Amino acid sequence: MRALPVLVSLAFVPLAALAMLHGGPWLPALLVYGLVLVPAADHLIGFCAQAAPASRIQRAFAFAWVPVQLAAVLGLAASADTLGGSALFVAAIGVGLATGGVGGASALALLERGGRLNRAAAELLTWPILYGSLAVRHGGENSALVATPKDPATPRFGEGFYGYFLRSTFIGLFAAWDAEEERLHAQARSTWSLSNAFVRAFIAYAVLIEAAFLIGGALGAMALAVQAFVAWVAIDAGAYVARYGLLRRPLGQGHFEPLGPQHAWSATGDAPRLPGGFCAMALLATLWPERFVRLMNPRVLAWHARFWETATPPAAPEAALAPEPVEAKA
Repeated sequence: MRALPVLVSLAFVPLAALAMLHGGPWLPALLVYGLVLVPAADHLIGFCAQAAPASRIQRAFAFAWVPVQLAAVLGLAASADTLGGSALFVAAIGVGLATGGVGGASALALLERGGRLNRAAAELLTWPILYGSLAVRHGGENSALVATPKDPATPRFGEGFYGYFLRSTFIGLFAAWDAEEERLHAQARSTWSLSNAFVRAFIAYAVLIEAAFLIGGALGAMALAVQAFVAWVAIDAGAYVARYGLLRRPLGQGHFEPLGPQHAWSATGDAPRLPGGFCAMALLATLWPERFVRLMNPRVLAWHARFWETATPPAAPEAALAPEPVEAKA
């Protein structure tokens, strides 16, 4: 079963290549595969999951996906003249599903595994989707904030996906910059040196955008931006589903209970359990946010009653405690 996500991911490659080279029926085929077949199969079999440390097979695949993802993004720009405006837009959505759903998930799995080489590969995976802050936000520096009201990447109880997406994207970007700047200052390094993950990412963005423009003109650069946006949505939809409404219990004086399995929804493991497959729930959250919230809120309250021993919903962000949260030691 561990190889199944790899096989499902690999199927994106020929579909995306055929869509970019020939257009026509391959364009809707790519979208149907990413938006219908993968979530439906995940609902039945359960091969999608929130970020977890990569297995050996998944780690090897993640490293192999780095050049594949770069080739897909540059190939998308190269197909601008062949496909034209509307067809190129559809292809960009399909490629974004692959770069976000596969590349983003691979980057998160590598970050969870830890290690300099894994982190470097994770950064390379985030650059083609213009999401370099992902490696900072999920690189381990901010673990004390995860599943607390002060974490911009933790969804609030009753919050729809697109409200979360805007808050997480913009507030999370500034929070990630502050965290990286603080890390560099602690090491007596310049904020504007190559030691800064954002500086490395900005340089990579400039190179990629210029390359897309040189290869495919303005349409090529537009296609790069569209696939990046779709990839952002795919990645953040997964983060939204995984953490929706689940907060660590405050212990007083800014301390929170240790982060555990009970603070993330799962489609295949023990409680807390999602009502459907992980990919299917992420799709529901993006296409019908109100339905997702109505479906999940009773489960959040039941979880709250079990783990907090109260049926009161988790506190809203403005009700957060003033002190900075510090993770308690188990």
